[in-house]
Amino acid sequence: MTIIELKEYEKLPPSESNISQETAAKLKKLENLILTEQDQKLKQELQEKKILSITSEPLQKGLRFSAQSHIGVAQFTNFAVTISPKFSNVEKLVELIDYVYDLDLEIFPESETEFEGEKDRLSEIIISTFVKKCQKLLRQGMVKSYNMHEDNLPYIRGKLLIRQQILNDAHKVLQFVCEHDELEYDNLENQILLYCLKRCYYITKNNERKKDIRRLIQNFADLVKYKEITLNDFKKINYNQMNFHYRKVHELCKLIVNSIRITDFYEQKTRFVNSFFVDMNIVFQKFVYKIFHQYYFPISFAIREQQHYKSWRTGDGNIIESIPDILVYDKKKQDIEIIIDTKYKDRILENDLYQIEHYVRDLGKEEGYAILPESPDPHTDEYQSIKQKLAIHIRFINIDKMLELIFLKDQIDKKKRIQDELSKLISI
Repeated sequence: MTIIELKEYEKLPPSESNISQETAAKLKKLENLILTEQDQKLKQELQEKKILSITSEPLQKGLRFSAQSHIGVAQFTNFAVTISPKFSNVEKLVELIDYVYDLDLEIFPESETEFEGEKDRLSEIIISTFVKKCQKLLRQGMVKSYNMHEDNLPYIRGKLLIRQQILNDAHKVLQFVCEHDELEYDNLENQILLYCLKRCYYITKNNERKKDIRRLIQNFADLVKYKEITLNDFKKINYNQMNFHYRKVHELCKLIVNSIRITDFYEQKTRFVNSFFVDMNIVFQKFVYKIFHQYYFPISFAIREQQHYKSWRTGDGNIIESIPDILVYDKKKQDIEIIIDTKYKDRILENDLYQIEHYVRDLGKEEGYAILPESPDPHTDEYQSIKQKLAIHIRFINIDKMLELIFLKDQIDKKKRIQDELSKLISI
């Protein structure tokens, strides 16, 4: 199968005329590529989700590709497209996602894998960790919940339903219509696990892992009904002493559900069932928030992520909200001290400036910060409004260097070195 390898935001063919030998080899692969009829739905969905755009020119051979900020793999009938991180390598990417979501990912060496290549490394590590957590949870004990049932019974159990019982009596049905609670494993906590196990079974390429997943599905299927899961289902779960041991495995499930939202357009027995993508915009924003929250701002500040506030009212009375990535408040959580917006790209664009400028003006401040991942040629800059007292500071953070510091064992040295790096970005 032909593999088309792209970096985030990369275009093939590129816009520039001078190309390297490596790019020329990539372009050669494009000449004979075609999309089958069953590929069209995947192509459309990838484009709608702003993951990958695939076009063709009437007078030119082959296809044209344009990647966005998602990383992962798109499986088509006769070829696959991989999008790899632009600002980090795959191993660092696993560390980044592990740190951001607190997943306890088990980062195993490549020699222990059965991957077709590095393109599957991230998804396989996530799935492997998820499978092991499910196995541990089965040993630890699945959580039960009371479910309401309505049954015809030879005896009264729970609440007798009078209206239905009258109908039974009229039809000479010699049973009691009862509503009663049953303590069962069939609850949302376990339905999420079963759903993700079935999805992971078709994504993983590792045969031994498939066997483990199949055994887990059999264990769950006897006790839990299958249910389609969306990201909204995770909001319905309140963690307590009984189900707290599900929290981390559900975080993995959330990442899996969020990464495989591509429609099932092939038959489920084919290898093309799902494409797996991670939105690096979200990962980077959470990374910046977490590292500032953990290591930089003192207790006299309160830092908040993705704060919604009312910004506009339309003529028909609807409210439009603004959502800056990071807001730093004073100790009383009343006055905003610092506005930070993360941009997962190598340079700031004019639209980005207008967006941050809106946050700054709307929240009554005079300055804001844009934080980007460090690129090979970072250009730290300051933008000062000519007609207003407004400033936007452009800063770059070295993801790989920060991850090295985060995983240092010496806690005191780690905190000091991270604080030193963060102080170069924002002074407080």
